[in-house]
Amino acid sequence: MSKITDRELRSRVKSHVLGTEEKIRAGDSLFLFITKAGTPVWRYYYRFEGRQKTFSVGAYPEVSLRQARASLHEARLKLSNGIDPSKEKQDKKFKKTRGNTFHYYADQWFEISSSRWTENHAIKVRLSLDKELIPFFSTKEINEIYPQDVIVFYQNFRARLGGIETAEKLLGRLVNIMEHAEMMGARDVKRIDLITKQLIKNNKVPVENRPALREERLAEFFRRYHRYCLERRHSSRRVQIALLLVIITFPRITTLRKATWKEIDSEKKLWFPSAENMKFGREHHFYPLSDWAIELLDELKNHLKDSPSDDDYLFFSNRNKSNCISDNTLRKVLISLGYSTQGNEPATIHGFRGTASTIINNYKPEWRYIVERQLAHTGRTGDDTEKAYNHSTNEKQRVEMMQWYSDFIREKYEEGKILFNKDIAEILNSR
Repeated sequence: MSKITDRELRSRVKSHVLGTEEKIRAGDSLFLFITKAGTPVWRYYYRFEGRQKTFSVGAYPEVSLRQARASLHEARLKLSNGIDPSKEKQDKKFKKTRGNTFHYYADQWFEISSSRWTENHAIKVRLSLDKELIPFFSTKEINEIYPQDVIVFYQNFRARLGGIETAEKLLGRLVNIMEHAEMMGARDVKRIDLITKQLIKNNKVPVENRPALREERLAEFFRRYHRYCLERRHSSRRVQIALLLVIITFPRITTLRKATWKEIDSEKKLWFPSAENMKFGREHHFYPLSDWAIELLDELKNHLKDSPSDDDYLFFSNRNKSNCISDNTLRKVLISLGYSTQGNEPATIHGFRGTASTIINNYKPEWRYIVERQLAHTGRTGDDTEKAYNHSTNEKQRVEMMQWYSDFIREKYEEGKILFNKDIAEILNSR
């Protein structure tokens, strides 16, 4: 296959449809990646020390096809000498910047964190840094950023663009950058997490707690679940498994709906959701997978005709495999079981998070801090000193807690099966 010409490239870029992404092969692992906004950016994909990496060459047409190929040749020479071209580029960029500025640490944080993100999410975060955070804080020394500066930034952003959810994401990234700087040895970094929480709290629309099932109603819930599975035995088993997983892992529903197979590490028994699927784009969160969760995932995979690819949804739509199930899918199952947001037996999918928190706190109060971490709540228990210095993920305790809770729910599941079998026996005896 002959290499693409500059004339052909210009034509492809001109005919690109906004709102879609496109990769144009330019030969030798060089691609022109066109974002949904229509921005064409050169990308060179390569492997370094066993990891897939991306080298950004620049934007087209500012960087021509010839220049991009020349940069590709230089990058390959560096790789042959054991040099990572992407890291070298960032190091040079950092050296041009004063070593203790917000800009320096923002770039450094992005370079380290983006290796774990999807390309689309990395582009969104980079744009938010370049358009909002870096221009505002400019070349400020990292230890000269005070809570008052955060308030001014937040007020200016809301006055211009309004969106509170976007503002919250920006504040979250600002906190991450400040914490990264402190971790890298920057001195006298001010705590801004408290003021960001206060800003979010003051501007949030109050919400009511979602109705949650009580412990004593769980056996009855599973009695109805077993009946539903029998009556709807021709319906999607994926949805039935999704309901069980949302109960025993208690994530937010969007996190479960959009989960893909690349997020699941069956060997380590961990689920690493993409940051873009977490509330406020929260990073580095994980869900320990209990024995029952692994069994359900294995069953889910065995029901597929072909082995899933990394980017396939666990819970894809019946109408279109490239889409995940909708917000209403599991809500409709609850309605079929006789539960709704109102009435004598109110319950919601989100409410299972409250069910988990209540049960764990009742039986294992020593895990009250651990369950908050697992729920991915921004608040942390403990005094100010602990909050400032304790960055542990508590993986060991969370694994133990999630296995205990899964076993607890499985007992209720089996109690529900016994109740359901009694119903069947009574029906048969009455005939």
